[in-house]
Amino acid sequence: MINLSDLKKVHFTGIKGVGMTALACIGKDLGWQISGSDSSEKFVTDEVLASKGIRWEFGFDPDQISLEKPELVIYTAAHDGAKTPQVLMAKKLKIPILSQGEALGLISKTKKNRISIAGVGGKTTTTAMLATVLENSGMQPSYMVGAGKIPSLGFCGKYDLQGDTFITEADEYPCSSSDKRPKFYYQDPNILILPNLAFDHPDIYHCEAETLKVFEDLIIKMPSESLIIANGECEMIKTLLNSTQKRVIYYGFSEKNEIVIKNQIFHLGKTGFEIQSNRHTQPFAINLAGDMNVANATAVIIAARYLNIPDYQIIKGLKQYKGVARRMELVAKYKTTILMDDYAHHPDEIKASLKTIKSIYKNRQIIVIFQPHTFSRTKALFDQFSLSFNDCDKVLITNIYGSAREKMNNSISSSQLVEKINEISKNAVYIKNYGGFLDYMKEINVKNTVLVTMGAGDIFSWHGAMTGEIKTCYDRWI
Repeated sequence: MINLSDLKKVHFTGIKGVGMTALACIGKDLGWQISGSDSSEKFVTDEVLASKGIRWEFGFDPDQISLEKPELVIYTAAHDGAKTPQVLMAKKLKIPILSQGEALGLISKTKKNRISIAGVGGKTTTTAMLATVLENSGMQPSYMVGAGKIPSLGFCGKYDLQGDTFITEADEYPCSSSDKRPKFYYQDPNILILPNLAFDHPDIYHCEAETLKVFEDLIIKMPSESLIIANGECEMIKTLLNSTQKRVIYYGFSEKNEIVIKNQIFHLGKTGFEIQSNRHTQPFAINLAGDMNVANATAVIIAARYLNIPDYQIIKGLKQYKGVARRMELVAKYKTTILMDDYAHHPDEIKASLKTIKSIYKNRQIIVIFQPHTFSRTKALFDQFSLSFNDCDKVLITNIYGSAREKMNNSISSSQLVEKINEISKNAVYIKNYGGFLDYMKEINVKNTVLVTMGAGDIFSWHGAMTGEIKTCYDRWI
């Protein structure tokens, strides 16, 4: 059994993944001397690791392990997982190894209140928002958020030696090719939040029933006195919880829910709304727009109240939350042209994000630059993707960004997706890559336009070049 408090030197193989970076930040708070390795590809966590003073090296040279001799090696599901040369070297040297899911589970179990946020859509926002509320209430929470920059928190991972609460995203993706159990299998929550649920990761779960099964297994192993906070507007969640004996609090916009959201008003970048429970109504506000963000905030309010945080502190905490990187993030603005970025990569997420963006920027042209993420997801949800872009004026589709965990699949392509979208909304253009985007930009007027990069791949890396191109394009049409 690994004693976390005794560890001095820990190595992270694949340290730049959002979950691994958050875990490395936690390890730093635990007093670990951390080393790491990853590819040279630019990633959203580069700045976080540098700010935390965590060093890492390019590549996966096994000699890094034999030279540094860490007391533990933690690996990610990417880069061949447990078959990475550094992990194989650790095994040879009899150095203990853990997957990211196993390590996170061990750390989370050191706290009395263990809150896991699971599902497809809303995990990161809800986790970061709840951590912000608890942090501002003085509860000294520990947390793991799967994102890069989080202005209200500073870092995406934290371990507080004094607090008794751990908040974490709960990922249903398997730990590695050799351990098919979902990462959240190793968590032991006594509070579970389900903001949304949908069929995803078709490379692992081949149908909705298989997806439901892994979530059902998580719920079954929770303590009997646990609480589940669930989005009552999601039919798949209601199917999941239909026969559970655990206590469930449903929230949503319908009067059928125990906690009802009412009277939303969006003004000057803020959304005001009311929460009704037991015939009592309380106003709240967040610095975000959209039904999904109001719903996520409602889940946070329910959890905070359950932890005996008074409403006035919850209200103050919600005001501190400014969003996270890659979630409808405002990247740049030049005169009447706006560049936004969003992590949406599932059809449900795309539709929800575009609905919100359209409601904010009613009188502007909306152009989406979408990078499909994974061949398996694009193929399995092909028809749903084709219906996802009705709330934009134009969608530019890049080549599919394949996961490091899958092989290229020539039976599916972005050009096929463009053809299918154009059968329905006739607003899609295949651009292949950044060069294709530049060619397209030469033909359009970007005044009064919102450009939205969207997807879970590396499309965020275009932003530096895009900001200059926006100015060039804008000036061309004066």
